Amino acid sequence: MNAAGAALFDLSSSYVAWEVAGPAAARVLNRGCPLDLSHEAFRPGDCAQSLLGHVTALFHRPNESTTFIVIVARSYARDAWEFLRVAATTEG
Repeated sequence: MNAAGAALFDLSSSYVAWEVAGPAAARVLNRGCPLDLSHEAFRPGDCAQSLLGHVTALFHRPNESTTFIVIVARSYARDAWEFLRVAATTEG
């Protein structure tokens, strides 16, 4: 008899997601993300992994709007939030 083992884990709570929306959303994210998030390059439905500052993040544009979903590992959520907070309040 073969004793194969397996385990299932719910990982959904190990990630944090933010919705970044508005006419300046791509510009704010590009302050720390090297992806071209312009509407022409990052189309609705696109999803890509890159950096947000020094944190690995997943970027998703769910629809035609100026909305992005940014997902990071929960252990880096504080750093990512701090980056988003500063980037959104910095002029330029």
